[in-house]
Amino acid sequence: MTGPGRLRDAAARGRALAATSLLGACLVAACGPAERGAAGITVDGAGRPVVLLIGCGSPLGRTALLTVDPASQQRSFAGEWTPAPVGPSDLTLDVYAPGSSWRVEQPVTGLQEGTLYEVGALLGATGDGRQTTDAQFTAADLRALRPGQVLTGAKDTGTPQKAVPEASFRAAACQS
Repeated sequence: MTGPGRLRDAAARGRALAATSLLGACLVAACGPAERGAAGITVDGAGRPVVLLIGCGSPLGRTALLTVDPASQQRSFAGEWTPAPVGPSDLTLDVYAPGSSWRVEQPVTGLQEGTLYEVGALLGATGDGRQTTDAQFTAADLRALRPGQVLTGAKDTGTPQKAVPEASFRAAACQS
């Protein structure tokens, strides 16, 4: 699992919403209490990306998909969703078709080849700055996954990336 990311100007995409700025900052910076919870990426039977979020007893809040520039470590929003209402401790998010339990803030219509992506979520309904760990991936990483495998880790933090069975991901998510 990854630790908190580095501080970036996540609000630079021009949205003036404080919650959006907090999410971006917390997904890429050390803020608030230590993280507890996990984000992982898997695929469905058609190979579409699905995010698995484990809150370890905390409700899950705003969730973001960011692009990461490996050279500068700058992050930009690629997709953003909020559970409607703030979700339970464990949620699944189909990146392209989130369903009625998610409010889409910024839709994702496709993933670009060669782009590094990062996904994570805020924990708690109060915006106290806690977040899940991040999971990073590329479109090629997703093609290598089979349904039931979950990719964890982050390429830019030195946290080993690994594909694990979904049951193992769920079992290990709150073991820290």
